[in-house]
Amino acid sequence: MWSETKPDHPIIAAGSTGSVPAVARLMKAIAGLPRGEVILPALDLSLDEDGWQAVSETHAQFTMKSWLETAAVKREAVGAWENVSVQNAPRVRLLQETMCPAEVSDRWQKLTAQDIPPDAIRGLEALALDHGREEAEVIALRLRGALEEAGKTAALVTPDRALAARVAAALTRWGIAVNDSAGAPLDALPVGRFLVEAIKAAAKSADPIDYLTLLKHPLTAAGIGSAQAQHCTRSAEEKVWRGVRRTDGLHSAAIAMEEGEARAWLLQLAKTFKPITEAWYDKKPLAQWIDDTVALVEGLATTDSEAGVARLWRGEDGEAAAAWLNEWRGAAEGFLPLDGADYLALFEELMHQVAVRPAYGQHPRLSILGPLEARLLHHDLIILGGLNEGTWPPDAPVDPWLSRPMKKQWGLPLPERRIGLSAHDFACLASAPCVMMTRSRRSGGSPAVPSRFWVQLETVLQAAGMGLDSLVPSQPWRDWARAMDTPDGAPAPCLPPAPCPPLAARPTRLSVTEIGTWLSNPYAIYAKHVLKLKKLEPIDAPPSMADFGTIVHAALEAYVKEADLGVEVLLAHGRAAFAPFADRPQVMAFWWPRFERMAAWFVAHEEERRAKGITPLAVEAKGLLSFGSLSLSGRVDRMDLGADGAVEIIDYKTGAVPKLTQVMAGYEPQLALLALMAQAGAFEGIEPQEVAKLSYWALMEKKEEKREMNFANDIDAQCEKAREGLEALIAVFADPATPYTAVPKPQVQPRFNDYAHLSRLAEWGGAQEGGEE
Repeated sequence: MWSETKPDHPIIAAGSTGSVPAVARLMKAIAGLPRGEVILPALDLSLDEDGWQAVSETHAQFTMKSWLETAAVKREAVGAWENVSVQNAPRVRLLQETMCPAEVSDRWQKLTAQDIPPDAIRGLEALALDHGREEAEVIALRLRGALEEAGKTAALVTPDRALAARVAAALTRWGIAVNDSAGAPLDALPVGRFLVEAIKAAAKSADPIDYLTLLKHPLTAAGIGSAQAQHCTRSAEEKVWRGVRRTDGLHSAAIAMEEGEARAWLLQLAKTFKPITEAWYDKKPLAQWIDDTVALVEGLATTDSEAGVARLWRGEDGEAAAAWLNEWRGAAEGFLPLDGADYLALFEELMHQVAVRPAYGQHPRLSILGPLEARLLHHDLIILGGLNEGTWPPDAPVDPWLSRPMKKQWGLPLPERRIGLSAHDFACLASAPCVMMTRSRRSGGSPAVPSRFWVQLETVLQAAGMGLDSLVPSQPWRDWARAMDTPDGAPAPCLPPAPCPPLAARPTRLSVTEIGTWLSNPYAIYAKHVLKLKKLEPIDAPPSMADFGTIVHAALEAYVKEADLGVEVLLAHGRAAFAPFADRPQVMAFWWPRFERMAAWFVAHEEERRAKGITPLAVEAKGLLSFGSLSLSGRVDRMDLGADGAVEIIDYKTGAVPKLTQVMAGYEPQLALLALMAQAGAFEGIEPQEVAKLSYWALMEKKEEKREMNFANDIDAQCEKAREGLEALIAVFADPATPYTAVPKPQVQPRFNDYAHLSRLAEWGGAQEGGEE
């Protein structure tokens, strides 16, 4: 239009380098107008002709050089801004030299202090920090220091979003909410996260983690009060979803629970999910998926007193989510039908691209900016952070479809052009009066390569007789940042816990398996019986060896009670015990063959014992015996009666068998205590018995000679020793001054220690947590 009718009023294009082809054409048109002006930012008019001709895609001047060639304008014809002197001219001279093309960089060898005067580094600082966290802490402290001067503004400029997030988090130490120009992705904010987790939980393949992530979200209520919803969620978590998964889907999880509020609520949730869950593998129009999603999340957000529409679509993130969904819904007609998995992937990807910027509540004098936004703003202090290769400048992207020669042939921009734009941003920002540059020596645990701009600046300064050491800040920002997290005084070791609960709070009933724990780790008894703390099973835990032991014990209990022997009989009981794990291929692939091998040995061993007249007297029998103020409970895996009337107590082991030295020393008193109970007639329905043998059966042991470990020598002495040890232990802890210490003897480690983290064993103990001697 302007080529036909040229306006006679001033038209000015300012601040653009012409990197975008459409903008470059507009700038060319403006330059051809009678009163058109094009202002090129930071065009280097001092670069000699050899250097100018050597400018390539990675150089800061390349885009402006390309535009001048396209517009048929010689660089010599570009004039400097009239009546304006170059601000911070020595710094600009330093940066011009730093950015000179590699082909003419040999002239650095001839640089002198006259070429780069000391004034060039006045107000310029540089710090190389050990790692990303330290870099963020130093930057945050430097920004905080700027606030000590009235009216002073400061900004961190970096393309590194991880560094920006760390700095923003570090500033919260002083209650500062910093203005981040990039905003936050919608899927990282409460409403956006709620939408994503709702779709994941409604998926046909959802697991307990997906359900709990959604149900524990503050917006989830589904028709009841928020507090009630959290109570129902905790109930379902404890009773259904912790430990090995026994259910598949929300409806089956609800059916597995007892009648009550939580069960009814989960059933209602399953109905709410139904439109998405049942159609998950079907291909539906995108508009239908969006409509079903909106209906789902509004239903989930509804409480007993407030509609989900009112709760969900308010606040900055709620309004942004509503606007995005409306916009997406309006464009949905052009999409092909897709199934649930593709819809979820598309939903997450597009939502992540939606930036939400707070309208208020940010600090007015501090900012975090990207290089693009920083071009347009002025700050008294500029911090250029993340000056490592791959970040500043960014790596040139790899195009799997078009090679560099193909792009060049067709006039497409090369990937290296991004490096040139980054170089231009760096040069412009670093020429500000007060600049601090930072980088971390390590990134993600690996050594980081300093930015080429950092290296080039260091080389020029060394050539001029200065070096990067001359840019170390006058204030010890790094030392101050480290001191903030360093405790006063010399580090002192943590003392082991030694709680002394009153006698009334101390346990009066323990099981025979807990006596060994009482000896090796009294703190575990305190935590379990005094504090009433019990280990929570992991959510959706994989089957463990404890589950395998439960399966084997159940199968053997049913088999031993049978009148008929035979491998097939035991295998049939095994299949019944394995039934809850039948849908887990790994269990059947690894555990079932082991069970079959064990069954062959067990049946042969059982037939041999029956032929000798040894018969089961009791299986999984329970008993209770009083020792003064303590009631001792016990369950015996098996009690056999020999032909001579002597009793043998057997303990099945699917894992490690206690060491003989530990048993004889009294640290594993389980079998001896069970013998005491049998002698006293403490087991239900069984008369007092004379125990002649104590045995561990290592059911999974491959060597047959090691499968049975017997303690037949002087059983009475072992039992008496166990009695005396237990009575002494009771007497010691009957003293209110006796503490429940954690692992009092490091050489006697408990085989399992569920409370190691509570006792802070790793901080004061020399042994590994829960390890064996």
